[in-house]
Amino acid sequence: MSDIEIHHLGAAYALDALDERERAAYEAHYTSCEICRTDVREFRQAASELGSLTVQPPSPDLKAKVMAEIATTRQLSPLPPAVVRLADRRPSRVVTALVSVAAAAVLFVAGALVLGGGDDGDRFGDELAAMLDEPDVRMVKLHGDAPGTFTVMWSGSRRQAAVIGDDLESPGDGKAYELWLIDDQGSHAVDLLDPADDGQIERIIPVDGEPAAWGITIEQSEGSDTPTPPVIFQAEV
Repeated sequence: MSDIEIHHLGAAYALDALDERERAAYEAHYTSCEICRTDVREFRQAASELGSLTVQPPSPDLKAKVMAEIATTRQLSPLPPAVVRLADRRPSRVVTALVSVAAAAVLFVAGALVLGGGDDGDRFGDELAAMLDEPDVRMVKLHGDAPGTFTVMWSGSRRQAAVIGDDLESPGDGKAYELWLIDDQGSHAVDLLDPADDGQIERIIPVDGEPAAWGITIEQSEGSDTPTPPVIFQAEV
């Protein structure tokens, strides 16, 4: 297992989703790696904060639905084959990737709750949680050379995107950040964000279209119909 593969196991380790061999290899590595220790600590903290949110009791008909599913679901024998190769028991790359995405979503929501405050923050958190329930929800982290970070989560069924910016520099007097949806037809202005005077942005924005990529530019405060180079944050979908 290479160091690159080990560095990618932080989310799965924090969620106890590694097999014995991977766990042993990761624990031998991350005790001497400050980056991995920080990743694990942040994943666990975010999961804990999310778990402390308001708990709602199950609906009264939940038991009836579960029992109905059991009655129509074939019950397979729990006995495993006599010999199982370790490679067959190892989680697939797809499963590991899904675990990482789930953990990233936990961090995204927890980060929004930490950043948000007051009624606006509550509304943002509520809409973000509703978006996370959609089966088609997707999320990317935008990369760039400018200080700070941008993360975009969106759902085609809700026709919405959630944008979180953190540790951002002010774009300058009379200017603001602008979000672009990029597809095979070009770049489409989604919405003018704000100057991020406090270094943070959190917005729920209507979107229409299927992105191949997302981009962020700095524009005049009235916005622009075409992106002004350079695109300072971007990510392919």
